[in-house]
Amino acid sequence: ARFLITSEQVRSAVLPLAEKALDREISLGDIDIRLFSGIVLHDLTIRDQQGDVPFLQAGRAMLRYRVWPLLRFRVVVDEILLEQPSLRVVRFADGRFNFSDLLDRQKSEGDRKQRSNGSFSLLISKIRLSDGQVQFVDYRPDPDSAFTLNLTDFNLRADGISLTRRFPFEAELALNQARLAMEGEADPSAGRVRARPRFPA
Repeated sequence: ARFLITSEQVRSAVLPLAEKALDREISLGDIDIRLFSGIVLHDLTIRDQQGDVPFLQAGRAMLRYRVWPLLRFRVVVDEILLEQPSLRVVRFADGRFNFSDLLDRQKSEGDRKQRSNGSFSLLISKIRLSDGQVQFVDYRPDPDSAFTLNLTDFNLRADGISLTRRFPFEAELALNQARLAMEGEADPSAGRVRARPRFPA
């Protein structure tokens, strides 16, 4: 892995691709390449589309790659793990979200295809979030006075992720210190999430 990919490659090649795909500014701290655990990004920040506030922050983000493709001199990353992430979701007065542009772009491109650059292959189909925080800011009920909801201890597991079709997820979180667990299905193309909540004993 260290032979095929370096921290300089991630910063100079992959980072601009990610910024172009998301249409958002991304900043990184240190980058570690680990043989068995993957690529570790420290102090990851993805700013919102306007660039004035962070959309997503994480103290550590790990990109896990498949081992067997390394024998063919290819790096295939298919899973992202975020530790202590902080996500800011905003719903504007017109009903759109601060990530709606990503869904619109994906619809126009059709089904998500594999993106590659040199020896990289990015197939992000799994996401794991641990000990995260989510701030939901809603301007829809009152454009002049936003409603804010803060969720803590947020853990998420999602597999088979696609912006053009449904995928399953499991989540746990705390709302005003009340624990809530749920499992369900997200459909980004339709802007719909179905979940079955359960309250742990």
